[in-house]
Amino acid sequence: MERTGAVTFVVLIILFTCALRLTATAATETGSINRSRFSFEAMTWQEILRIEKTDGSVDSSVANFKGSGFAFERQWRSDMTAWAVGASFSVGAASGGGTSPDFMYKQGDLSWLMFALEPKYIWALSEQIDLLVGATGFYRHIEWPHSSNFRVTPAPDFNGALFAGLDLVLSPQFVFRQTFGFSSVDAGPFWRFAIGYNL
Repeated sequence: MERTGAVTFVVLIILFTCALRLTATAATETGSINRSRFSFEAMTWQEILRIEKTDGSVDSSVANFKGSGFAFERQWRSDMTAWAVGASFSVGAASGGGTSPDFMYKQGDLSWLMFALEPKYIWALSEQIDLLVGATGFYRHIEWPHSSNFRVTPAPDFNGALFAGLDLVLSPQFVFRQTFGFSSVDAGPFWRFAIGYNL
């Protein structure tokens, strides 16, 4: 499972690099407008958590993640569309445990950190609203404590996700963004909210 996550991460990094090269080339050829954005983000999602007892029985549980972070994004915009690439760093806390009385394993407020890279494509629906789609390659690290009776296997640290979202232009400098998406390790969709400042 860890190997699959690492492969997914590498593929998305390659896509990120290709997107960066294409956007730079497009900007040179078309004379498009370049824009940089710095954002503060808040996010929440759930991951699958595998809990195994010493007798071999297994419980597929759910871990809840919440956190916040900072992101930097570079956009190359034409009349109605744009390419963008971004990078972010986030931290937060997670909680999870067994789903039945036989799996009395509970943990809360475990710290995690995450680095992410993401290319995205943007359509202008109006002067105030943009629609965006993209992919994320991320490294997320958390340590779930083991006990004498339970062994915990979290989702892989390296993984990827697909997402869509909307940008609401509040002013020439400020933008509100909401995105949601799915990855192979999620038990449900992830949600992310951000306030961005155009530099």
